Amino acid sequence: MLGVTDPVEIIGEALDRLADEDRSGWSVAAKTQRTVELTKLGARLEAQTVAAVGDWEAAGGWHVGGSRSPAAALAWLGGRAKGIAHKFVQTGRLVQHHAATAKSVANGDLGIDAAHQVGKAVTEKRREIYDRDEHTLLQAAKDLDANRFRVLIERWIEIADDEVDPDREFDRHECRGLSIGQLLDGLSDVRGTFEAEGAALLKKVLDAYRKPDPAGIPGGGRSAAQTNYDALMAALAAAVDGKEGRPRRTTDVVVSYELLLRLPPVDLANVRCDLEGAGPVPLSMLRRLAADSAVGRIIAGADGVPLELGTQVRWFTAQHRRALRLRDQTCVWPGCDLPGEWSEIDHAIEAALGGPTDTANGRFLCVRHHHLRHRGWTLVYDPPTNRCSVTSPRDVTWTAHGQLALPDGPDPPPRE
Repeated sequence: MLGVTDPVEIIGEALDRLADEDRSGWSVAAKTQRTVELTKLGARLEAQTVAAVGDWEAAGGWHVGGSRSPAAALAWLGGRAKGIAHKFVQTGRLVQHHAATAKSVANGDLGIDAAHQVGKAVTEKRREIYDRDEHTLLQAAKDLDANRFRVLIERWIEIADDEVDPDREFDRHECRGLSIGQLLDGLSDVRGTFEAEGAALLKKVLDAYRKPDPAGIPGGGRSAAQTNYDALMAALAAAVDGKEGRPRRTTDVVVSYELLLRLPPVDLANVRCDLEGAGPVPLSMLRRLAADSAVGRIIAGADGVPLELGTQVRWFTAQHRRALRLRDQTCVWPGCDLPGEWSEIDHAIEAALGGPTDTANGRFLCVRHHHLRHRGWTLVYDPPTNRCSVTSPRDVTWTAHGQLALPDGPDPPPRE
């Protein structure tokens, strides 16, 4: 039976005295010294804890209460978060099986956080290779800072796994994939699993094309995910069409004649407003795409059978785009500097209202601001001076210089 000389009881009594310690009158230097001392003691106590956990797990003590895992049992018995318990178990398992590592942890040469990184890395299949490399890694832990040691462990994992499974790289390659699923609301769900070089290339592309919105931009800035999406679309456009900018989108639209005439559909089962390769889309999207795309029109009857095959009509041409790049250079929305080759061309006077398809009636708007333009925002742009102002549906106006003009009187009701 343990007596009063039990070191855990002694530590507990010392902690009680430490809790009653009055440091209010201490100097800054004394407080600093005490903080450093406690930090070092805490690391030593954690080192002894993981050693005890290793012995406890090896003895099967974690079966207490029918727990499903050592971490679950330790979290329950010790009242700690499961993540911390898992950290102790992984590190305890490491020192249980490797005497040199246990000694380095006990004397502080291998910090508890570094030991946990090693514990996560040394799985059963890597254990023999760790036995071979143990002293080298322990010496590196003494010589390197925490971040460089973490990178070293990540590299060691790759080296060890190549030795354990020479086919691992091929297996990873076989796991690559990209899928595009159609959602019910006209959006698409894109998911993928990338190899390391693929993920690195994607990150490099996004970094090259990513342009965050400035603070206070009219209509609000894009989220990080939206910025990534726009950067990827710009990169893909450049890949398809090179330095000329956006690809010339060429596709067909199948639309029911009732929708064209804005009449109630005769038969919902056969109503069509579909974009080739994408499926059902809203008419508002077709109106936006029509300005800058080659869109063919296929009119379908109530039974879904095509009635008329219209020819594809090119709206703004590559020559128009070249001229606008020289004139506008970027999206003309105040505060937006997304390049013109990433942008769409908007009719100042809509084509449906008789607006001409020429350079004078066109201006660059990035996809986000083209959407806002069709959601009730009005835009006044003067090409010779490149000055632009926009007005929200609530009649608040922003200028190119960030000036704000508020409407007189009460706010109008929000738009439906």
